[in-house]
Amino acid sequence: MKQRNPVPEILTSPTRYFIIYFLFGSTLFGLVSSGLSTLFWDRFIPWLERKLTVDSTVMVPGVVISLSLFVLIIVYFIPFFRLLKRLQSLVFSSPETEVEANVKKLEEHLPGLITIMSPKEDSPAERAIRHHLNDDRLPHLKHCWLICTPKSQPVAEKLDQRFIGEGLGQRFQLHYGAGYRMKDPDSPDDPEAEMSLL
Repeated sequence: MKQRNPVPEILTSPTRYFIIYFLFGSTLFGLVSSGLSTLFWDRFIPWLERKLTVDSTVMVPGVVISLSLFVLIIVYFIPFFRLLKRLQSLVFSSPETEVEANVKKLEEHLPGLITIMSPKEDSPAERAIRHHLNDDRLPHLKHCWLICTPKSQPVAEKLDQRFIGEGLGQRFQLHYGAGYRMKDPDSPDDPEAEMSLL
């Protein structure tokens, strides 16, 4: 197996490599800012004043205002950071590796199922439930707990009605929503500590 390049990981996780970031960043920032400041204010501005024959009392405020406007334009009107991120992914990305999925077909049918309800009509939860119903052969699904969000609870209710309409509602129990409450095992006597599937 090929060794991964550690540079992208170091660059993208400052909390994990805080000391490296701090030492490298503070040193580099100090050197670069000092060098650029010296180059710009001590070398470029006097040269520009001589070329344009402009007084420094006019030149320095003009340059400061121009640089401020330039930074504002870069920050607010150009997707500069998106471009930097794209450049970073191009420069530091590791070569594409082929991902192999090792998916095994589920042959087992279980009497209990806990699944997450999707807000879509064609939910993966429904496919999982139908698989474990096992065409009413034994073993088949007896209890199913659907974990819902407020958006997916109406879809769970429609799914329950669809199962009842197909005659499957008598074969297993579907538990979902805020109406299904369980006692908290850590504090079974506290009614405030009940848990729901919503």
